[in-house]
Amino acid sequence: MDQGLNFFDTAESYQDGFSEERIGRALRGKRHQVFLMSKTYEPAHRDAQGAQRHLEGSLRRLQTDYLDLWQLHSVQSPQDVDLAFRKGGAMAYILRAKEQGKVRFIGVTGHRDPDANLRAIHYWDQGWTFDTMQMPINPVDFFQTSFQKKVLPELVKRNIGVIAMKTSADGRLLRDKLCSIEDCLRYVWSLPVSVAVVGMLNMAQLRHNIEIARNFYPLKPQEKQILLDRLRPHARPSLEWYKR
Repeated sequence: MDQGLNFFDTAESYQDGFSEERIGRALRGKRHQVFLMSKTYEPAHRDAQGAQRHLEGSLRRLQTDYLDLWQLHSVQSPQDVDLAFRKGGAMAYILRAKEQGKVRFIGVTGHRDPDANLRAIHYWDQGWTFDTMQMPINPVDFFQTSFQKKVLPELVKRNIGVIAMKTSADGRLLRDKLCSIEDCLRYVWSLPVSVAVVGMLNMAQLRHNIEIARNFYPLKPQEKQILLDRLRPHARPSLEWYKR
């Protein structure tokens, strides 16, 4: 936070709530300094009662009386979206929670199927307006089941905030030495995204990523093409296992 990082991403399902508990303890006395996001995930039902229970638990564990952003977590398919957006579904309560001031902004996340995200946008067009969508964006996503090709333009048209996740394909682009974290972050930040969620394991990685952000400049078209040409022969579904 002292270095300017203020966006915290968690969910009630992460480590059975332990992630929220740790963040809640860490943010005591500092809540007003951060933008705090959590999510609700109950794929079997996607109902309002479950969403309400999740929000109450998240607020308790995070030791706060409101969230800056609360999202419907990990939509799997168009049918899953229909379940959540039905009368009495999870999204009905998410909208109500925003009206009640329990959350400032609301959104939808999905990393499996772009068509699921597009189905949520269909409901946005029907009046179920949400503020953000979180989805995978990284260089290799360009080649396979691409969110940046299918979904990103639709979000930009509607001025829906874009939260990029899986920015290094869950670390696989780095572990396979296909590109660097700087390549990944510069690629993502050069697209029309609002924020990038980046996983880090230690302070050294945190400091390195802060340095990349401070020195960021957009990829030139030729730089982007060189990166994509380098990755093209290596694109394969196993790099983005979360899309299966």
